[in-house]
Amino acid sequence: MEKMRLCDVPVGKTIYIDKILAKKSEKLRLLDFGMVKNATITPVFVSPSGDPVAYEIKNSIIALRNSLASGIIVKEEEG
Repeated sequence: MEKMRLCDVPVGKTIYIDKILAKKSEKLRLLDFGMVKNATITPVFVSPSGDPVAYEIKNSIIALRNSLASGIIVKEEEG
């Protein structure tokens, strides 16, 4: 099971969240968005400058800067 950073996932690829490596305040905000272990997340749009990126999670679209997305570890398979 290959793990990678969320910011490295190509647009359109659905992936599973493994863990969040962020400051407590940022982590709590991400948890409020539904970014919990094994939740699916899909990059859907990259801004023209490449940062931020829009992600679909739990039927919502959120934009995250690459600096924050780099602290979200994802995997290709649930479990």
